[in-house]
Amino acid sequence: MQDDRLGTQEIQMVFRTNKPLTGTATVATAGTRVQLSSDQPCQRVHITAYEGNTGTIVVGDVNCVAAAATMRGRPLYATQGDWFYVPNLNQLYIDATANTQKVSWYAEI
Repeated sequence: MQDDRLGTQEIQMVFRTNKPLTGTATVATAGTRVQLSSDQPCQRVHITAYEGNTGTIVVGDVNCVAAAATMRGRPLYATQGDWFYVPNLNQLYIDATANTQKVSWYAEI
């Protein structure tokens, strides 16, 4: 005999809610890396290049480079974004191929 009661199998759903944190960062001078934040633990962060950017933003570690000939990191063009899984925002840097290029970021902490 089959038991069709809901209690025969326990289904457990875990909903994870992470506190959001947002910010912006600007590369004032092309070729000069900027650290995303000082010391902020997180689980992951979404970085989006501003719509008005005319150059390329590159996201990476302390060695990221936006210059086309030696590019190192994840390039983002205007309005593009991507998730980065890092334990702390201070591990991410941005560089740009033009002055005053901006990103916005959303971190889950």
